[in-house]
Amino acid sequence: MSNWYIIQNDVTVGPVTTDQLRSIGINPTTYVWREGMSQWLPAGSVPELHSVLYGQPGTPPPYTHTGSYQTYASPDAVPGAPAYNPYYISYSGKDKTATGILAILLGSLGIQYFYLGKIGAGFLSILLSLATCGVWNIVTLIQGILMLTMTTEEFDRKYVYTQSSFPVF
Repeated sequence: MSNWYIIQNDVTVGPVTTDQLRSIGINPTTYVWREGMSQWLPAGSVPELHSVLYGQPGTPPPYTHTGSYQTYASPDAVPGAPAYNPYYISYSGKDKTATGILAILLGSLGIQYFYLGKIGAGFLSILLSLATCGVWNIVTLIQGILMLTMTTEEFDRKYVYTQSSFPVF
């Protein structure tokens, strides 16, 4: 039985056994490490965890990753989850590129907010455009550029899953 360490909610957890990993409910993007591994890896890239993730031993993962992984030397060296998670999967269905382009082209009409499902913010954006005689369009232009340059994870956190009814920057 291997003792594993995982990063969960920005905290290093462990040691845990393989059976405990099943009960914790890790997913393919959960970073894991154990003695003998040179770096932290997403669980989906560790063949011996495929049975924990996908049910049957030897079942290949539903995806493959050809890029590089974020690396850490040991569990003690991990301050928390990686700042950039290349394995983040957006479940919102909202595309940051489409939202950014809408903000750049039609931001004064609040179309980006209507697309995100923030109806009140869309109407407020229209009112601000009218009240400022179009100066508000500069703000939405900057907002669109920022949307295009941020990661999908940052975009979801800032604009999709936020509690704010009028997220600007």
